[in-house]
Amino acid sequence: MTPIHRALAIAALALAVPFAAHSQAKIVNAKLETRAAVAGLEAEMRTLLAAQEEPAWLGYLSSSTMSGHKACCWASAAAHERYGCGRCSLELEQGWGFEGSNSENSGSGTIRLEGSPEMIVLLRLAGHRVNKVRTFGPDCEIDADGLRVVWLTGVKPAESVAVLEKLVSTGDFDDGDERHAAQGALAAIAMTADPAADRTMESFALPDRQEKLRSQAAFWLGSERGAAGLKTLQVMAKTDPSAHVREQVTFAFSVSHEPEAVEDLIRMAKEDPADHVRGQAMFWLAQK
Repeated sequence: MTPIHRALAIAALALAVPFAAHSQAKIVNAKLETRAAVAGLEAEMRTLLAAQEEPAWLGYLSSSTMSGHKACCWASAAAHERYGCGRCSLELEQGWGFEGSNSENSGSGTIRLEGSPEMIVLLRLAGHRVNKVRTFGPDCEIDADGLRVVWLTGVKPAESVAVLEKLVSTGDFDDGDERHAAQGALAAIAMTADPAADRTMESFALPDRQEKLRSQAAFWLGSERGAAGLKTLQVMAKTDPSAHVREQVTFAFSVSHEPEAVEDLIRMAKEDPADHVRGQAMFWLAQK
């Protein structure tokens, strides 16, 4: 699998778009409950998990780095062509895609010209644990498929990062059951606009972390974490012991919006000790 295919697979775990002028998710077909997160996100989640009998979702707003895009959900490519942005099912895996802010939204008839600083985070609770994490924006309705949805108000972004960090750290990226929750949590952290997210993403890049986690963290550091992410990638490029991880770092530099990332690609193309890493750096430099 090529680096770009890996990146697209990772990105498919997150449907993240601007959240504009909405105080709560547009959730349909749900047993919806709204409550204030008085005890904090982690305490509220633990209470729900302890008393859980059937699968349910826990949702809240968090700050977001995403702007200028909207997400579309559809059951097939044909459905997207015919209906445009559609209803997103929490339980079913659907096709999805990002569209630029100036493209037509055939589902709602509106065009979003500016991004919003918020996103919706939803955690699936089943078997007394979190087994899935998804992020959404307001352009598509969210269909809960008849399940209970507990919507928390007053959740702080740093609280969200702390809860999601535990899901990433305790998840085995080689385990199919845990991987979905861990990867979804990683994406949600990367798209959280809060200093806690920078510190947490940096910790995921340390050499003692799982190799697959470091590889996936590299993508998000480049695509979402700006200057702070670039600094972490620069350290990874020079010190990570895995040539496979450094190969992913070349792609991360190519998707970074920081101008200095080009110089880092040039350095890797000249100096990385692994032939195939230098080759990948040259490839992404050409694309850049």
